[in-house]
Amino acid sequence: MSDIAILGAGPAGLALARLLHLNGIECAVYERDADQHARTQGQHTNYFDQHGALLLETDAKDKREARPEIDRLELRTMLLDSLPAGTVHWSREVASVARVGIRWRIALSDGEHVDADLVIGADGLNSRARPLVTDVPPAYTGVRIPTPRSPPTRSRCWLGWSPPWRPR
Repeated sequence: MSDIAILGAGPAGLALARLLHLNGIECAVYERDADQHARTQGQHTNYFDQHGALLLETDAKDKREARPEIDRLELRTMLLDSLPAGTVHWSREVASVARVGIRWRIALSDGEHVDADLVIGADGLNSRARPLVTDVPPAYTGVRIPTPRSPPTRSRCWLGWSPPWRPR
C-alpha cells in the first residue's frame, strides 16, 4: 500500500496526486463516490455574500462572459486521466483517521482500514482528517479562499506526516 494517502478525489486531491506523480512519488487517493461519473460538478455556479445574498449567477450556457474558468467536471476528468490506473480507490468512504504508532490508520466505512505515513485531507469542509487539527467545527466566515498550509502544531497532523517519511 502507498505511503501517502489523499482523502478525496476532488480538484485539490487530484491536483496533488498529479503533482506527486509528476515527481515520481506514488500515492493513493480514497474517494467515497462509486466512480468518476457518480456526480455532476460545476455545471452551474452561483456566488453569494456572507449573508447568503446572491451576488453573481453564472451558467455554462452563457457564452457572452469570457472568464478564465474551467468546468469542475472537466477539470476532474482531465486530472483523473493524467493519473496511473489504480491511483484512485472508488467507493472508499473514510470514517476516521487516527495515529497508530508512527503511522496513520485510515478507517473506511466498510470496516477495512489502510495505513500510511502521510495523510492529506482533501475531502472537503467536513474532512475526516479535520479532527486531527482542531475540534472547532467549520463555520462560514464570509470568505472562501482555499490555501493549503500546515499549521505549526506539535503533531503536524494537517498534513499528517510521520517523522521518518521522506520522498523517494
